[in-house]
Formats: sequence, structure tokens, C-alpha cells
Amino acid sequence: MNQIKSKYITIYTLLFILVYMLFFKDYWKPLHNTNDTPFQYDVDQYYSYLPATFVHHDLDFKFPNYYWLATAKNGHRVPKMTYGMALMYSPFFALGYKIAYNTHSPLDGYSEPFKVCVHYGSFFYCFLGLIILAFVLRRFFSDGSTALTLATLFFVTNLFNYTMRDGEMSHAYGFFLISLFIWLTIKWHEKQKSIYFLWIGMTLGLASLVRPTEILIAIIFIGYGVRSFSGLKDKFKLVLFSYKNIPLLLLGFFILWLPQLIFWKMKTDHFFFFSYGEETFFWTDPQIMNLLFSYRKGWFIYTPVMLFAIAGLFMLKDKAKDFKWPIIIYMCLNIYILSCWWCWWYGGSFGMRALIQCYALLAIPMAAFYEHVFSFEFKRQIFSVITRSVIVLCLCLFLFVNQLQTIQFGPAIIHFDSMSKETYWLAFGKFNFGTEDWQQQQEDLIHPNYEEAMKGKCRN
Repeated sequence: MNQIKSKYITIYTLLFILVYMLFFKDYWKPLHNTNDTPFQYDVDQYYSYLPATFVHHDLDFKFPNYYWLATAKNGHRVPKMTYGMALMYSPFFALGYKIAYNTHSPLDGYSEPFKVCVHYGSFFYCFLGLIILAFVLRRFFSDGSTALTLATLFFVTNLFNYTMRDGEMSHAYGFFLISLFIWLTIKWHEKQKSIYFLWIGMTLGLASLVRPTEILIAIIFIGYGVRSFSGLKDKFKLVLFSYKNIPLLLLGFFILWLPQLIFWKMKTDHFFFFSYGEETFFWTDPQIMNLLFSYRKGWFIYTPVMLFAIAGLFMLKDKAKDFKWPIIIYMCLNIYILSCWWCWWYGGSFGMRALIQCYALLAIPMAAFYEHVFSFEFKRQIFSVITRSVIVLCLCLFLFVNQLQTIQFGPAIIHFDSMSKETYWLAFGKFNFGTEDWQQQQEDLIHPNYEEAMKGKCRN
């Protein structure tokens, strides 16, 4: 009986997450924003290619909009974002168009059928990412550790907010793509079929079109299974000496990037165009401590459960240890690059949203942490009981904090970009603010200076 329960606990966990998504979708919807539409700010920029192409038939973007358009030297204006997210939205945009047509709703790309379908698309990608991750984790860990890791990622991190409330942002989509990349990496190393390089190239291409910095996930494939410099040399030989591997990888990558390159060439006269204007990286001034520990957006302040994953890096063993150094190298480079961006807090957001995609990778050491804690036996049983009790209590606390702060983020009890130590502890544990609390918060908020930050000043 216990074996039966253990065999299916991951399936039960995934079903519970799916049921939660579907039954509680309307609970988070009113908190989305003031006018109850997901098509604002970054999302509207990602989405812009779809109404421009299929509604207005105008890729010059001359129709009235609130898009962030970059002006090329030839005078043409192009979207700030690449088209990756629009491609991932497109099946749900098409479904929304069909429903809007059948129900006589406006076919403008922004009416209710489009909003609902695209929002369900966010659930789809997040849930599919969790399913793929379950297949990955079950290769290395027990059913219980896998289930607990999946539940932790969804309910105890800001992936929850960026699925249930702000799911149309790129993070749940990136989470799916990195989960897929990990699975493809494992599959190639198991069977070494060249066709996997086509899918790896396409996944890498799409991930980099969604967020350019996600090109770094190539490190995971390169470093997987490598435990020495001689092993790295052998890995390159294995990959390069097959006449199919690299061409298929480049073909897959190029297939996804070709429409973007053609679009830029048509509009800017160049195949490559930096559409972020004056925005840049400050490579000699990384804000690593702020990115990790600041009250404004610190990763470990707003998502403390990821400390379990960091600890788990030192608990990886057997085949799972093949991921240890690739994850460490990837995370160090990723954190450094993200902390060098002029706006290291990434605008209005809940927690350090720029790291959400990599939770798919960190699921591996997190599962290793759970496996170790709940299977390790001390010489005295009392120490095992105490250790596990502490971990369970911490996990419950982290769950409560994440859910509460997700609720607080809606009415800006957790402010979107100006939190300070004082405002954090003022809000801690409170579901609502009274008049005095709001007044105190306004006095203690530390508003970032975006103009100075873009010049490399006032980076704190």
C-alpha cells in the first residue's frame, strides 16, 4: 500500500496544482492591475507583434498604441522586445480570435476572449514545465522528493505570482523552456542521437528570443557530466566529431531567429539591431549583494526557500552530480550579468523576477536537499526528528510568507519598486494597511532614480 502511494505522489501533486490553477484563477485576477487587463507594460510589448500582424496588418506600428518602440537610423520604429513571446502566445491568440469571432466580440486582439485565452496559455506553459521537470527529477530522486520540489517551486516561490497573477510575463514561459532544455540535454547524453541537436538548437533559439540572457543555458549542455578538464576535452570531441551535431544545432537555432533577423533587416537595414536604446550593462559595477539581499528586490529576502536549493548543490550525488558544476557556473554568470544591468531590480515586480526561469535548474539541487534531509539518519534518532522538524517549519513559514506577500503585492503593501527595510517590516504579516500604515509607508519608501541609474549613477 505504501509503495502504491509513493508511486503516484508526484502525479497527485501535479493534479493538485492543475486543479488549483483552474479553480483559483479568478481569485487572483481582480488583483492583476487597475483595469483588469494583462496587456500592459512588458506584456503589451511582447504581444505587440500579434495585433500588428493579424489585426492591423501594419508592422510599421503606425496604428495608435502604447508600445515602446525604438527608432532606427533610417527612421523606422520597431518593438523593443524580440518576437519570442509573441510566438509562444500565438496558439492562444488564435484560439482567442476564433472565440471572439464566434461570440461577436471585438477582433482587436485585446477583448475578453484574447485576455482569457492568453492567460490560460500561461497556465499551460507553467504546468507543462512542471511535468517535464517531474520526468527529469524522477531520474535521480524519489517520488516524494520530486513531488515536494514541484510543490515548493509553484507555491513557495514567486513563480506562483508570475503564473497566477502576472502569468503573461515571460517567466513561466522561460521556466518551461529551461525545463525542456534540461530534459533534451539528458536525453542526448543517454542516447546521443543527432536529431536531439535540432530540438536543442530550437529550444535555445526560442529561449534567447524570449530573454536574450537565456543563451547562457548552453552552459548546462556543455558542462553536463563533465567533472574535469580532460572530461571537457572529451565532451567537445564527442560533440564536434559528429558531422551532424553542430549543423543541426545551428539549423534549429537559425530557424527560430530567421524571422527576427529578416524583420530587423527590413525595418532597420541591419540584420542585428539593439532595440534597448540607451539601456545598458555596467560590467564594472555589479550589484550582486543588492540583487540577492536588498529589501527592494533581494532574491533571498523575497524567495528565501531557494536557500534550500543552494544548500542542495553540496548534496548532489551519483548521476545527479553531473549537474553540479554546470549549475554553479551558470548561476554565478547569470547573477553577475543580471546584477550589471542598469536596472538591476527589473522595474515594477514581485521579488527578483529575473531569476524565476532558472528555478527549473535549481529544482535539481532542491530535490537533492529534500532527499538528503528526509533520508539522512543521525546516530541518535532525536537529532533526525529535530532536523526534519526545523526544515518542515521553515518550509511552512516560507509558504506563508510567499502567499501573503503575493496578496500584499496586489494593493502595493509590498511596493513594486521602492521597498526599504522599514517598509518591509512594516508590512510583514499584515493582510491590510490602515491609514497610519499607508502614511508611514509613504515616508519610508525609497524610490529609485531611473534616469540616474541608466547613466550608471544611483545604482542602489
